[in-house]
Amino acid sequence: MFCVIYKFTVIKSKEAQFIDTWSKMTKYIIDNHGGLGSRLHKDNMGNFIAYAQWPSLEAWLACKLDSQSALTLMSLMKECYLENAQVQVLHKLDLISDLFVT
Repeated sequence: MFCVIYKFTVIKSKEAQFIDTWSKMTKYIIDNHGGLGSRLHKDNMGNFIAYAQWPSLEAWLACKLDSQSALTLMSLMKECYLENAQVQVLHKLDLISDLFVT
């Protein structure tokens, strides 16, 4: 399993839109690109931190979000970012041990 940790800096008044759109994008990726889901967190600085799981690095690299549905969702997410803020990939991780309770 391969995991990616992202950081998003979101406009406070657009947090609900961001959360809703992140959820829809995650479901789209699961249904269309083999993603294994994600978790969204908020840190003590107000940033959103997302943890996304993939079957492999290759599956993550192969994910091309170029359909009209994906482009619309990405546009809605970008509306939520602070000016000049970009999605940051903080870490790319290979799973060594999995102790999550499911």
